[in-house]
Amino acid sequence: MQIRPYGDTANDGVVQLSFTLPLPLAADSVQTSHLRAHLEAGRCLYNALLSEAKKRLRKMRSDPEWQAACAIPRTRKAASDTSRSPSPSAGIIAPVG
Repeated sequence: MQIRPYGDTANDGVVQLSFTLPLPLAADSVQTSHLRAHLEAGRCLYNALLSEAKKRLRKMRSDPEWQAACAIPRTRKAASDTSRSPSPSAGIIAPVG
């Protein structure tokens, strides 16, 4: 058996530096049930948040104002235009002070 340096995943002598050490999970049945419950709670939270985000996205895309904004043709501005302050007609209020 030949000893390979840690990080030589392709067995080509090239070592990839890593700052993590993979260790096998050693848990008893009580720890396993706790871990499974916590992972399930995380999965339920993720799915609830994803569902809410999808509802909001559908609502936004069906909004007539959003559809009107999407219908505005896109234009490319010159590099010098990006350094200018926004015009007052842009609806942006600058802080005073």
